[in-house]
Amino acid sequence: MSLHDALVTVCIAHLTKLIGNQVLAESILVMLDSDDKLFWYLSKEKKINKTIYDHLSKGNISTGDILKLKKNLEKQYNEDN
Repeated sequence: MSLHDALVTVCIAHLTKLIGNQVLAESILVMLDSDDKLFWYLSKEKKINKTIYDHLSKGNISTGDILKLKKNLEKQYNEDN
């Protein structure tokens, strides 16, 4: 197993535990499209999970909600780096 595959496996497990839905977790993971972003997620997990939870706690999740979440995660990533 490559380092990238291991990072993806760990991040999917963490996101699935947070969200309770593997398909949704995988759609969020698509936003973490590089090893740098995967390591960033693991190092800032509490902060990022709060952002994810805030977006997803509003009820039904639409494609627009996922796009807003992606934009906010990109913004956080850029601020942290």
